[in-house]
Amino acid sequence: MRNNSNRLCLATAITVCFVAPAMAQAPAAGGVSYELGKIETNSLINSATGTLLSAIPQGAGGFKTESGITLYPSVAVGIGFNDNLNLTSANKVSSNFVNISPTLLAAMNYKGDRYTALASMDTVSYPSNSLDNTRASAFKLAADKYFSTRARGGLSAEYNTGTSSRDANVPSAEPDRYHGSALNGTFAYGAAGAKGRLEADAGLTNKTFDNNRAKTALLDLDVTSVAGRAFVKVGGRTLGLVEVSNAKTNYVSALSQNLNNTERKYYLGLTWDATAATTGIVKVGRMTKDFDSGKQGYSGASWDASVRWLPRTYSAFTLQTSKNTADTTDAASFSYSLNTATNLSWNHSWSSVISTSASVGVSNATYPGTLKADVNTNTYSLGASYAFRRWLSLGVDFTNTDATSSNPLSAYKKNVTMFTLNASL
Repeated sequence: MRNNSNRLCLATAITVCFVAPAMAQAPAAGGVSYELGKIETNSLINSATGTLLSAIPQGAGGFKTESGITLYPSVAVGIGFNDNLNLTSANKVSSNFVNISPTLLAAMNYKGDRYTALASMDTVSYPSNSLDNTRASAFKLAADKYFSTRARGGLSAEYNTGTSSRDANVPSAEPDRYHGSALNGTFAYGAAGAKGRLEADAGLTNKTFDNNRAKTALLDLDVTSVAGRAFVKVGGRTLGLVEVSNAKTNYVSALSQNLNNTERKYYLGLTWDATAATTGIVKVGRMTKDFDSGKQGYSGASWDASVRWLPRTYSAFTLQTSKNTADTTDAASFSYSLNTATNLSWNHSWSSVISTSASVGVSNATYPGTLKADVNTNTYSLGASYAFRRWLSLGVDFTNTDATSSNPLSAYKKNVTMFTLNASL
């Protein structure tokens, strides 16, 4: 207990020393995004733990108070260099930066149910270019209720504030700031190991911009989402699945009503935990995006897949690929993007204290019905970490991004190097 107390004090001290100055400068801001209101593409159920919405850090140590509440504090501090802050092909702006991300999670188990409260912040400060500073924060409450060995439900409520990076092609005196909230619920019926399982989800999200209203007032929105899934055992630890989801997006401004749209997905797929070495979920099907105004939408193929392979217990490869639509934040085009992305990552532990990571990703964004050119993006990253203790590590990361397009305003190259310090309990 003494060691846990010391670690809690150290993690808290690091958080206070680094974060207090940032909080004194301006209110925290943060990360609600358009996609937050939509149902996650994979099952919300963790098959190993039965977790719904009240997840806790895997492998993290916690400090349990006399009241029965367990605290999981952590903080990540990064110092690095970004050679293209505004993602431009000419007149690039570069700067050193400091990234600070403290998190505090409180969890409590009561009569077999679990309740969590999460508070987090993420700030990026550019000493030589303070206009591009960004801040993010989030506060989330979640509860998982276990009615029986077969039935369980979860509910979460979240509030976020945030800032978007400035777009050099759309000049503004400061980054866009916004706030938003989300309410999500899920219900699952089916015992662990049963031949079948049913899931149903629903979500409400809103996003409102706080400044640069001449541009951002057009982008305030509300999203209502519902989804349902059915799983059937097809052999061993493999389940077949059917999934249907619906997301309705309504824009607040009368000038943006032609953006109101409904997005539906119809998936068939498999999820498996065949061995300790291989797990995954693959869903393939069709999606539609229909605009209330009758403007051009989308109807075609869609997929979402994630597969993990561990050739050794200390080495893991993860392949992720997806094809989906997304509303754009380009008020001038009033359109959407069709995004296809594939990413392969490798994480390897060379010893109990040294680990490395590498990833390569390719993506394509097309903008049907607009003058904006397609964008192809290649991303490469390398990282290494040294763990002084289980709860304290030092790392270095390098990321290269190369986006090409027939439109010069959409093409750019970016390199980011960052040294990190991560502390947790």
